[in-house]
Amino acid sequence: MRPPFVQPVNPVRKEAWESVEWERVPEDASSVDSESTEASSFSPESTKELRKAPEPISKELRDTLGSRRGARLEHALMEASRAYERQRYADALRML
Repeated sequence: MRPPFVQPVNPVRKEAWESVEWERVPEDASSVDSESTEASSFSPESTKELRKAPEPISKELRDTLGSRRGARLEHALMEASRAYERQRYADALRML
């Protein structure tokens, strides 16, 4: 048997939806100019080449594996490190 339907004593009234208005705040002109010049000089290829392992690690890799394989492994290690720093853990694990 089904229980009888009971009305709540104090029904909850939902208030009407109110829109939110945002106000644009002007930024300092000097900070905008410096950010725009920095962004225009950025290129992803240049950052990949600049990233190097610390000297003791690089030296150990090159001494152990030879200069060519050591350089390749150093590059792979730094790419995995970059992926890890960006919280792309699965990619970092796959790279290693």
